[in-house]
Amino acid sequence: MAQPQPVSSDIAPDLAPDIYERILAVAAIILLLLVMTALVRGIDHWRSMEPLIWGHLATVMIPLAITPVQLLRRRGDRAHRILGWIWSVSLFITAVASFGIRDINEGQLSFIHLFSVVTIVSVPLLVLAARHHQIARHRGTVRGLITGALLTAGYFTLIPNRMLGGWLWS
Repeated sequence: MAQPQPVSSDIAPDLAPDIYERILAVAAIILLLLVMTALVRGIDHWRSMEPLIWGHLATVMIPLAITPVQLLRRRGDRAHRILGWIWSVSLFITAVASFGIRDINEGQLSFIHLFSVVTIVSVPLLVLAARHHQIARHRGTVRGLITGALLTAGYFTLIPNRMLGGWLWS
């Protein structure tokens, strides 16, 4: 007897990571290693860092570490959902906290805060998509957040005139 075909076109037939997700996973690992290297190299400056910056770093390191795991492991099981919640909440908190960090633009918001706005809007959307089993929408939103909010914004922090970049490249 033939299995009924899914009605929704949102259900992806293949949940295995594609080449783009493998590239994102590698980029996340590299960024995590670069940030950790910058932190170690900047150890002499740790005492002068504001608690908000420490909180921002802590909350962004969590999704950065979880990203390769989520992209490369089995999807849809309990562990994926638990790690997904941790990833989503951490990334959301990171975005909210970023609005208190205004060191590079004379106390004003900078272009990098656009990633925070996108994150604050997108995280609830990806959670809703997952809860409604809209796999293609969920996957696309996650990939967009990883590409933009996590990796692009993250790599911008490594520019030499930024705190982490200054520590990394000095």
